[in-house]
Amino acid sequence: TDGAASAKAAGIKAPQIESATKIADLLSDLQVRRNTLRTATEKVTKSSDPAEQARSFSTLIATAMEETRAVSDQLETELGDEYWPLPRYREMLFLA
Repeated sequence: TDGAASAKAAGIKAPQIESATKIADLLSDLQVRRNTLRTATEKVTKSSDPAEQARSFSTLIATAMEETRAVSDQLETELGDEYWPLPRYREMLFLA
């Protein structure tokens, strides 16, 4: 990080800064998506109508999950294995 800080101070756009900014943006987006999913889930589960819950899960919750997953997938490709302790999606799909 010292090298990146020195490069930034000198006005040089270092690859580390670009990567760190991209990861920070993705993490912020993931937090927003996660909170949206949590709020939607709490709202849907408060309903006492099972049919309404089912409709909401198949639309509202499914959409929120897809959006959360998309950001998580992007993070997975940006972070090295040492920073991503979970099995990657492709690793789970193609285990022999």
